[in-house]
Amino acid sequence: MLVNFTVRIYREDDYEEYKILYETVYKTALNERRFDNSHYNNPNYSGRALIFLACNPDGKIIGANSFYPERVRFEGREYDVAQSGDSIVLEEYRGLGVFLSLLNESALVLATEGYALAFGFAGPSSYPGFRKAGYTDLEEIRSYMKILNYSLFLSRRFQHRHVARTLGKAIDLYFRYRYRGSSLECADYPITGFHDEIADFSSPVTGRAHLVKDNNYFQWKYRPVDDFSYRAVTIYRGKRPIAKFIVREASTGDYSVGRVIDYRFVEPDWSVESIKCLARLYRDKGFYALHTWEMNDQGIATGWQKNRAFSRPNSLFLVIKSLRETDQLPSDPEKWRFVPADADTT
Repeated sequence: MLVNFTVRIYREDDYEEYKILYETVYKTALNERRFDNSHYNNPNYSGRALIFLACNPDGKIIGANSFYPERVRFEGREYDVAQSGDSIVLEEYRGLGVFLSLLNESALVLATEGYALAFGFAGPSSYPGFRKAGYTDLEEIRSYMKILNYSLFLSRRFQHRHVARTLGKAIDLYFRYRYRGSSLECADYPITGFHDEIADFSSPVTGRAHLVKDNNYFQWKYRPVDDFSYRAVTIYRGKRPIAKFIVREASTGDYSVGRVIDYRFVEPDWSVESIKCLARLYRDKGFYALHTWEMNDQGIATGWQKNRAFSRPNSLFLVIKSLRETDQLPSDPEKWRFVPADADTT
């Protein structure tokens, strides 16, 4: 099928039609609060939502790609960048170059508006389009899951639930005993915006490009929501803090999970023991599991692996595209630091 379409920027009166497109493709309701928070409450808001729309000759919206403005710091300088978010194309228009055109046109507009770079966390369906549009694949992301309640974990996966639950309880008892042997202590605090316990997360990361996180960012990122809450966890060796984590807590049915979305190690050599202490805290709180992902950070990867976390590819790839020759950000994955909190889905 041949089709003509044009690409234009989103207008305020497009919301209802955009909502129909979103819900048709994703088979779920568009969360209006999340939409407003991402596009209008963002501390880097540029005066309009950075959503690019593909329209057929009748003006019907057949595809869209969102971007969220961010700031990146590298070698003492800050840059405006744009993170790709929801990528949507109606099923009957896929394979016709709609997504590629959205990416190409958006790159031109973003460059003229002063954005140095576009990046995204591409999944299996969008990854080929990003590569065709000239985005560089920096790194595959790996996920980790640390089981804290083996009784529940095994009983949900095996037919003989009584046997599985009994075995799981024995494993849980072993880990409770084993994890009591740590010399570290921890304390956790609720986050409802900026908090003294997460001030360290705003400090620069030496030698790596990373998102700028200031008071305005924290007030926006960690505002209370109905679905989950955030907590800051500090790990102490004596009275000295050696690691800090930000954990997003959520309850699903009859169990709770925690997702580690940011972290800083004051003493990197203690990453294994710090994660062990974090797991002990959440096991004692009755959580089912801790989840996270990492990109090109061997220290945190080793910490999760040595604490017997399950590891697997995330099916996400970090992709970037330089938009302005005068603003050269690194293309070497070793020069970037991203954590789960940086992804648009967090």
